Amino acid sequence: MAYTGYERYDYDNRYDRIAADQRRRKIDENVRQDKLDYRKQRRLNKAKVEKFINDMPDGSDITGLPSKYSTALNTFLENGKDKYYEHAKEIMKYEPGSEGYRYHKDGMTAVKNAYKTAKAQTDLFGSNKVDLGTDISTNTFSKGNDVNEMNLLTSVYTDEYDMVFNDDGTIGFDDGAGNITNFNDLPDYFNKDFKTSDAIQKMGVDLYKSGMPLNNATRQMYRYNLRSMIEQGGTETLYSLAMDDFFNQGGLGIPESVLKDPNRRDEVEEMVIDSYMKVLESQANAGSVYSKKTSKKGGKSHRTSDNKHYYDEGTDRPYTRQMPIDPRGYIIRTYDDGGIEYHYQDGSGKIEVIQKAGGAPNTSTNTSTNTSTNTSAPNEINLSEVEVKRIEDLYKLYPNFEGDAQALVKKATADGVDLSILMGRD
Repeated sequence: MAYTGYERYDYDNRYDRIAADQRRRKIDENVRQDKLDYRKQRRLNKAKVEKFINDMPDGSDITGLPSKYSTALNTFLENGKDKYYEHAKEIMKYEPGSEGYRYHKDGMTAVKNAYKTAKAQTDLFGSNKVDLGTDISTNTFSKGNDVNEMNLLTSVYTDEYDMVFNDDGTIGFDDGAGNITNFNDLPDYFNKDFKTSDAIQKMGVDLYKSGMPLNNATRQMYRYNLRSMIEQGGTETLYSLAMDDFFNQGGLGIPESVLKDPNRRDEVEEMVIDSYMKVLESQANAGSVYSKKTSKKGGKSHRTSDNKHYYDEGTDRPYTRQMPIDPRGYIIRTYDDGGIEYHYQDGSGKIEVIQKAGGAPNTSTNTSTNTSTNTSAPNEINLSEVEVKRIEDLYKLYPNFEGDAQALVKKATADGVDLSILMGRD
């Protein structure tokens, strides 16, 4: 079929119109799809922002602060919310993982962490306030604390100073003159060292009960014990023993300028040890006096003494002796030349040298066995002709005998001494 020129023009024109119409419809569809995608993305972005906003802390868990600090707290919380909201809006403009995204994400995290820090520090502030109040009201805190530091602490924990919230959530305290002390920079304080004081008191009680005065050896031992306690407890123990009134009202009287001088630490330690050694020496002496008094009255004590002088069998060194209440115990010989020995009565003949002649402590485990002890009565006396009426006479008959009365009676009986009157027989 042949087309006329007009017909072909009309056909081509209609074809072009159809193609153009198809292109227009396609464009319209793309525009419509773009609008749908945009609205969808906008909804997604809104959801993301809402999620971020919902994750934003509100600070409602920061509780327990006095009303005086409410304004500072609320300002800190509102500023944090504003920062968080701005970061949450801006983060939508960036692809996850991009530098901008990370920046705003870190900004939101910083606000969260600041709220957590504020919560932790205000909680600790509250508990510290209770602790300090209790320690001060019960007089438990040590007088060895620095006076200026304690003044700062009492001003802070009695709400005298204003509270300041830093951007990172840490808190500080303003004294009103522009001087701000951060909470983390507040000084620590310490209480009286009752543990060490009780240990020293027990040492004194034990010395009193022993009924024996200190000698060079025991003095050295107790000085070592005191020094060990101070070194284990550190500076706080040293200051507490010096300043607190454990045994002396008002402490030891050491000036604070001397006590706190780091260049005089060793000197101060010796001063403290000397003072407490006087306490222990006094306890030991008092116990010794009491022991002698009760011994004379027939009372019981850890050791008894007849206050008589005896002479060592091998050296003729004069000594006094303290007899054990328990017959199985050891006899203490205190020589006039300063020596101290323990003589055991378990049959071994063991002798333990505690202190050498001249008062020098024995640093070795020096023991010996005495096999030459003479417990017999003088040879020139005919024992079978001796009649004993009193136990004191029997001791005079055996001046070197160191056993108890029962053992002495057995010894005298075996030697043939007449004890009929002493034993109540006709």
